[in-house]
Amino acid sequence: LAGAPQGAGPAVGQVWPTCLEGVTPQLSKPSVPKLLVEEGSWESSKLVAAILRILLQEHLGYDVAVNRVHSVRGTFRRAAAAAAAGASGGPVLTDKDGEALHEAVATGRRFNYVTAEVWPNTVGIEAIDEYVVLREQVRLAGQLGYRGRTGFYVPSWLSDAPYLVQIYFALNASNAAARALFEHLKTELPEELNVDCGACRSLLAETSCEAWCPPSTRASNLTLPRVPLLHIGGYDPGTVEAILENNGFHMAAILLDVAAQKAAVEKYLRERAPFVLYMWEPSPLIAKSDVTRIFLPVSDCGAPSSAE
Repeated sequence: LAGAPQGAGPAVGQVWPTCLEGVTPQLSKPSVPKLLVEEGSWESSKLVAAILRILLQEHLGYDVAVNRVHSVRGTFRRAAAAAAAGASGGPVLTDKDGEALHEAVATGRRFNYVTAEVWPNTVGIEAIDEYVVLREQVRLAGQLGYRGRTGFYVPSWLSDAPYLVQIYFALNASNAAARALFEHLKTELPEELNVDCGACRSLLAETSCEAWCPPSTRASNLTLPRVPLLHIGGYDPGTVEAILENNGFHMAAILLDVAAQKAAVEKYLRERAPFVLYMWEPSPLIAKSDVTRIFLPVSDCGAPSSAE
């Protein structure tokens, strides 16, 4: 695993290389339905999916395929597709639900679906209610064993003097101290980060958007550049918009995939360019990057909204 390239693994229908040399599977159950193991696009999901596949396939002898997806959102719908396999009325799948899952559904035969890293806040309480409680098509087998947290991070140098970006209010260009920060950043911000907000109105509804800016700040006459928020498209949609809009942050959410976000962080740290990173931890990216978490003021964090 340590020497495997990013996204390593055979295409659908190809054979995985053997990891447990000389091990005879304890079970041989060709009649047991195929097991699909979900693999997300982030590092910990890739790791646990690889471990799970090796144990299930090479140690226990099950027929296993890996279903690669971008986000944990929709994982209960995908598992429900396995519960409904071979019957009518199963959930509607999209091209984001993974090639291996589409192939398994197309066979019309029974199969099982498992994912070893489910974050309830990302999956959504509505999905838990629908597929776990009401339909009883999906079973929650246990807790992850550790807590995660999500937040905004800035380059550590941006949290030191003379910038002192310690809380989100420092990113609101309506106050004098923040205006001075933005004026200074104007000379440092790379031209490529001077973002055109365009017509993107929602990160949730328009996943093809490249950038999104808070509506309340679009009409301002500020000529200051927006601080880029490096954000994984489809991750916590609605929440990010609410934080930026409710606090009036003069920022632009730049939508990236996991690899592009990592590359951008490395590049901007190397070039000492100001940016904000919306990310979770524990995460290898946070652990390896010289960034500092900044916090919302506890008196008024704002509330998610279905509006723009």
